[in-house]
Amino acid sequence: MAAGCGKLSGKVAGNHMKTMEQPCFSILIPVYNVEKYLRQCVESVLGQTYTDYEVILIDDGSTDHSGQICDAYGTACSRVHVYHQSNQGLMMTRKAGILQAKGQYCLFLDSDDHYAPDLLKEVAACIEKDNPDLVIFNKFTEYVNQTEKGAFGGERYRQVGRKEALLAFMGSNQYTSVFTKVIRRKLILPCLDSIYIPVSYAEDALQTAYFILLSERIAILDRCLYYYRIRESSLIHQKTMQRMLEILDVKQRIYELIVQNGYLTGENERRYFGNVLNDFMDGVFRINNTDFSFKNRRKELQTLKEHGFLRMLLESKSRHGFTVYNRIRVILFDQNQYAALIMLDHLLLKIQQLAEAMSRKRRFE
Repeated sequence: MAAGCGKLSGKVAGNHMKTMEQPCFSILIPVYNVEKYLRQCVESVLGQTYTDYEVILIDDGSTDHSGQICDAYGTACSRVHVYHQSNQGLMMTRKAGILQAKGQYCLFLDSDDHYAPDLLKEVAACIEKDNPDLVIFNKFTEYVNQTEKGAFGGERYRQVGRKEALLAFMGSNQYTSVFTKVIRRKLILPCLDSIYIPVSYAEDALQTAYFILLSERIAILDRCLYYYRIRESSLIHQKTMQRMLEILDVKQRIYELIVQNGYLTGENERRYFGNVLNDFMDGVFRINNTDFSFKNRRKELQTLKEHGFLRMLLESKSRHGFTVYNRIRVILFDQNQYAALIMLDHLLLKIQQLAEAMSRKRRFE
């Protein structure tokens, strides 16, 4: 870990007074081949009702017209700063953005998504009221034909400590997305080399875990202020064995980080193990519905089962948050009943496709 990051929690001065040289917010936008969506993304920031911010656009080696679009905004608007680099991936690009930023707080906007007009105004009001280190808000999820509204449940706004925030994070994917976080920048600067490592999957969860552990005062605003776009229209998003192994590695890293910092409890461990295993079984479902032969699928499932952290999850017997069918599926997986598991997954896919077709018919009749 980077110096100063062995034990992550600690007090930080709460002054959030702004200066001309230091805007309140730095909005970091990694850009890679998103010319179709980039203008909507940037315009949603420039149209904010709260204006004490800067925009950091980092073109991560785009091969379409994204770089030129960035430059046009940088020329037209003094609060937009543009940087170009060879392709380094999302995590390294976010790190580069943090190093260039000057704001007291950092936000992370994906370049194919966009903001609600009052996002910064709402967050600024939270900061003015309670001076949190971390603000967590909610999102809309945009599919091709519909938009879903997220909800945490409970009060619309509340303050929590690390323990409560970790319990929520470890038990639900609702709190994972880094783009629904506003973090005090000086908290994460000493730990950049630990947080921003070259991983491609589950990177949001890793960043969020660090953000919570670094924050003493945390505000949860249960209002949808971010529009998260799902570009894939299929129910089956591609999953590969290599991707799932990397996700397990990152989830293990998060677990060890929480243990190291002294915040593991029986309850949050139970929730975390159940949540990770439930997600893993969803990934198995996608693998089992690829075009690979049964022999290859069986081999991949056996390789996955050899992962040390997965064995820990299976042995824990935690099934927190499990769907009924995943309870059955994990038993088959744990008992090496791969043929039965694969056949069940094929059947479940057919049922999902039928339900989706019927739902589409009802929407358009």
